[in-house]
Amino acid sequence: LMNRIPGQTIARKILRDDDYRIAREKLTHQCGAALAAIHAIPTAELPDLPTSGGLDQLEKYETIYRAFNLPRPVFELAIAWLKSNVPSAVPPVLVHGDFRLGNLIVDSDGLAAVLDWELAHLGDPREDIAWLCVNSWRFGHSQNRVG
Repeated sequence: LMNRIPGQTIARKILRDDDYRIAREKLTHQCGAALAAIHAIPTAELPDLPTSGGLDQLEKYETIYRAFNLPRPVFELAIAWLKSNVPSAVPPVLVHGDFRLGNLIVDSDGLAAVLDWELAHLGDPREDIAWLCVNSWRFGHSQNRVG
């Protein structure tokens, strides 16, 4: 059922260690290619997965935010902006749901595997790209294109 895949999963090591210098140069392109392959899998071939769109996600995270009852102007502005700038709908595809450096195995040649599929669902492929671009996953390397 499983194979061991050699490589590194600790983002800070991938971002700093010289062993991954060449891998870092390739990683952005490889992540894009991996996401394209994931998003191209015919949904009819997949088991039943939940479907979640951008508005569903926004409502979920807004509910969590509001439960804290600690209003923050930046969040209020962001939520209002997102609600008034909803992207056009696209056909749902397989979405990893947490595509970021901490959920990848990277070896000296770059991307070796994608891990942690527990958040997989059918939805907007832009969600995976957005997670990859979140600055939090860059661990102090904000100049990097993705994290």
